[in-house]
Amino acid sequence: MCSTSDDCSCSVARNKVAIQGHRKKQCAKCKGSNGPPVLVIRSDDPALCRSCFLNGCVHKFKSAFGKSHVVRNDCGVAVAISGGLSSLTLLHLLKQHPKRRFTPKLFHLIEPHSSSEECDAIAAAVQDSGFEYHLLNPIKVHLALGRLREALHTSPSLSVLRNIPELDIWIRQLLFVTCAKQLGCDFLCLGDTGTRLATSFLVSVIEGRGDQVCGGTSFSDKRYQDVTIIRPLYEFQTKELVFYARFCRLEPLISYNVVTDAVLERPGVTSLPRLCEDFLLHLQFGGFPSTTQTVLSTCSKIVSPESSASVLKRCCLCWGTYVPYIRTENPHKLALASMEYSRSASNFKSDQTLPHSNEVKFEEDGQSNTNVDGQLCPSCSMLYAELPNELKQLFDAAFSSSGCRIDGNT
Repeated sequence: MCSTSDDCSCSVARNKVAIQGHRKKQCAKCKGSNGPPVLVIRSDDPALCRSCFLNGCVHKFKSAFGKSHVVRNDCGVAVAISGGLSSLTLLHLLKQHPKRRFTPKLFHLIEPHSSSEECDAIAAAVQDSGFEYHLLNPIKVHLALGRLREALHTSPSLSVLRNIPELDIWIRQLLFVTCAKQLGCDFLCLGDTGTRLATSFLVSVIEGRGDQVCGGTSFSDKRYQDVTIIRPLYEFQTKELVFYARFCRLEPLISYNVVTDAVLERPGVTSLPRLCEDFLLHLQFGGFPSTTQTVLSTCSKIVSPESSASVLKRCCLCWGTYVPYIRTENPHKLALASMEYSRSASNFKSDQTLPHSNEVKFEEDGQSNTNVDGQLCPSCSMLYAELPNELKQLFDAAFSSSGCRIDGNT
């Protein structure tokens, strides 16, 4: 039976609902002077009108550059434009930033299945921006990587969605970095949102890339040394971009995607990034609105352990650092041995003897037998091991000692 006192749980719940309802009746910033509220980003956020929401997005975008102090004055920044929601929103926000200290150079990397009509549509979308624009062919940017990516998109193994989509992401990013170098830019600007970065964080942890998650999900990523990747939309959620594009009347282009094409062909197929994204979104909109922000906040506190520069090597695919050999006293030996055992178990055949987990051996120099000339980290070597033979040959040609350099000359 309810108590008649004011601290009754029922009355507290009613008061909380009443307060939340009042917060959504008018804009929390202008108090209704600029118009009625039109959206609520998170369930625990106050409502915002159209004008205050757009101004808040522009301010958040500008503050991303101001807080980082990464981009130098009068330097060139290569901006990748795919024609999708994120890249068109990024382009529109750049135009709303007249006092920027850098010079944007837009470029579009032609996708393997892109048509001339799609390229013309992207060119029409950026022609009124006033920025320098380039249409680049991946074969001319990097011959070996371009051929490998075309083969990935036409591979019969694409329908199973095992590791080919992830490999395509890494190769595409290498091509982006090469494009930035050819344009003479020290920075590469991508339209990765907070939702996408939170998903990438979970995928990286599951795949054993824990030492790379901090740089891969922050505003700046300096793993490529000569080119720094910046992500000015890292504090935006995908929902914010959807409303921003609607209010600004932006028309994103639906470009070809490896995962989307495979899912349309086989609706039951799935992948690790899709599962992680569904997991985050179910939490985000299922009663835990701070999920994405909490994941990114946790990721920003992760720091890779310091190791001697003479010990670490750099993976030619993901460009993350790794220890190329295993010491007996190394506490990470058990984890790497477990990965090797899992790979042996997954490739087990009836006429083979499956080794025990404590019998998994590494070569004397510490390189796994699946590495391509010792140039791949343990996580990327697992991607390589599951590729079909025809793709392995192209991979070896692209990431040989002369082909893995992303200087744009190969």
